[in-house]
Amino acid sequence: MAVLSSNQVAVYPFHLDTTATLDELAQQMVVDRFKPTKSSSVGWGSIDDDDTGIKLPPIVKIDAGRPSVLNASKAQVARLRARYYWLRSDSVARRREGISAGWQATTVLEAADVLLWDDPTGGYTGVVTDRPNHMKPINALVAVARAVDAKASFTVDTIPQRLDPDFFLWLMYRARSAPDLTPDVRLGGITHISSMDGRQRSVDVKDGATLDRIELAASIALGATNFGPAKFSIDTSNEGASFFIDLHPDGGFQPYKSSSYEDPNVMGHDFMLTMIEDLWMKTLPELRSIYASDTAWARDGITRFRAEARDEVWALLGFGSTR
Repeated sequence: MAVLSSNQVAVYPFHLDTTATLDELAQQMVVDRFKPTKSSSVGWGSIDDDDTGIKLPPIVKIDAGRPSVLNASKAQVARLRARYYWLRSDSVARRREGISAGWQATTVLEAADVLLWDDPTGGYTGVVTDRPNHMKPINALVAVARAVDAKASFTVDTIPQRLDPDFFLWLMYRARSAPDLTPDVRLGGITHISSMDGRQRSVDVKDGATLDRIELAASIALGATNFGPAKFSIDTSNEGASFFIDLHPDGGFQPYKSSSYEDPNVMGHDFMLTMIEDLWMKTLPELRSIYASDTAWARDGITRFRAEARDEVWALLGFGSTR
């Protein structure tokens, strides 16, 4: 379980293809409002619902609110915010309470928030605030959409927010050589990066992803490794923010509460919501655009970076430069 008021929220992205409007989706969610009447109960509510009952048996009345739709403005596209609820059988409670116990004593309430934005190219782009259980709310959202539009569908694999394997290599290169991505965007240090080679062997580099880490330098030099996710900081004057995030190849991410805004008014109740919306709709699209337009990287940057990594490996082994 993770909702927007949780201490840690990692989101999973998707795209919803439907002709249904946000208002129609919200109205259908009201029809499918969560009412815990049996162990298989599921349904929708509001991101502003009281979260104190989540992860607990549903013995207290749950007052699920209405999803909210925000109209488009000069600064924002139209968007929908909703919470999806389901009940999970709790094996610990079953053992404790015994086989004769009622479902209210042997289940716990789970929830995930769903954020949906109008996509100018068609349909909606969205994120779920529970990466491990992302398909539960996504499938429920598609069911809502199909109640209005029978042809509604979704994808998580072919969305434009997914990151090319080369992206994380570029990220390490820029953090090392040119962290000022634009006059308004600066890349901070990469504190953690994961990788997987062609033989499905993984390497996790923590406490600083720099070339003096021989396992990382070797992986870069060999050129047969896909990198990501990566944990790093990024400062953007456009949002007046310093974000510390964990970014995944599928385009999902986890923003940390060590992030901050220059405006102290943002650092309140809606801090996590504001961060997720800013990262998804502004900062991460800008970061992808900077990567895509880096012609120097595409021309010879990747070759030079691999050569630097080979030199670092040789130096760390005491053999001197390869050039």
